[in-house]
Amino acid sequence: MIVLYGIIGAGGFLGSWLIKKILENTDEEVIAAGRENKFFGKENKRVIPFSGDLRDSLYRKELTAVLNRKENLKIIYLAAVHNIDAVAEDPSAAYFFNISVLKEIVEKLNEQHKIFFASSDTVYGEGGEHFFKENEQLNPVSLYGEQKIQGEKIIESVSGTSLRLPLMFSHSVSPYKKHFCDNIVQSLSKGETVKLFTDSVRSTLDYGTAAQIILKLSAIKDKLPAVINIAGDVPISKYDLGIMLAEKYNFPKSLIVPEISEGKFIKGAQRAKSTLMDNGLVKGLINEKNIQIKL
Repeated sequence: MIVLYGIIGAGGFLGSWLIKKILENTDEEVIAAGRENKFFGKENKRVIPFSGDLRDSLYRKELTAVLNRKENLKIIYLAAVHNIDAVAEDPSAAYFFNISVLKEIVEKLNEQHKIFFASSDTVYGEGGEHFFKENEQLNPVSLYGEQKIQGEKIIESVSGTSLRLPLMFSHSVSPYKKHFCDNIVQSLSKGETVKLFTDSVRSTLDYGTAAQIILKLSAIKDKLPAVINIAGDVPISKYDLGIMLAEKYNFPKSLIVPEISEGKFIKGAQRAKSTLMDNGLVKGLINEKNIQIKL
């Protein structure tokens, strides 16, 4: 077997789903880089843990050395401070992790590696009912979105590809952490009501579908565009997601209580109510007619 994948930030929700899909759909091995050796599938011989903290300069040096011992890796960079409020509260710490570490690592990687960066739909900002295409002007409303733009520029400088991801929502496959989706199901199973926003919509996808799309893109031998939207076809609110879960598990839909987001983030970072992405480019690249969320 040959090591062909390197996932940096492998312990997160998307990283866990990526490893799951690699194990299910390929015969390839994956170097899983992240903290505390907490990875999905780490008992599988095809998962090679490389545990450490990216804040540690020695670990970063060792990580790039390990990756560069292999040839033609598909490296997927997921590590970041993902919480929008945390980025706003501590910009310098977020910048170090989201920008400085990213730049240091990717610039030390061998040129033959194919690099993918997990960007975000937050780079676009408020869009209403408009579906943003990759080449449109960026106007983020949060520092998190601004930092993702800086990350994209770093990736473009090394001829990599930035994947603009939407809000992602599905069950966690990691045995070490629960997702918001899991918490909702747990509350509904107890007969508890769950309040979810109706007025904030995104091109939401589940982690499994997003991971599958990333693997298909990574298998393309031709040079990929610098930026690709990965998005679902249909605008979805968190309230819609709650209703979908209630229907799937036969919980009363009345337990999902509609709520508006206005005034709910007074102490947090600003958020766009609607950021939708056009997915025509990625559909053409992976030859798919429909991209829909699966719960």
